[in-house]
Amino acid sequence: MSFKDYISTAGGFSSEAKVGSSYIIYANGRGNRTKDFLLFKKFPPVNPGSDILVPKKLPRRRLTATEIIGISSGLASLSFIILQLVDFSN
Repeated sequence: MSFKDYISTAGGFSSEAKVGSSYIIYANGRGNRTKDFLLFKKFPPVNPGSDILVPKKLPRRRLTATEIIGISSGLASLSFIILQLVDFSN
């Protein structure tokens, strides 16, 4: 069976799985990871006694209203300073 066959047998990748970061640990202790090439993924070969590991995505934290206001005011101030410097040099 292939890497993807084992994943399918276990129920497939969940929406929380980091598919591109999945890897395998062989019985001798060595590891091999999934490789990406453009839009294709190359999964490592599976040998007897191997463990397949699929990491979980970290939950994304949304910005609070205070953080959004702080970032916006900082960007507005920076753009005003740049405009003043460009205007001053002319």
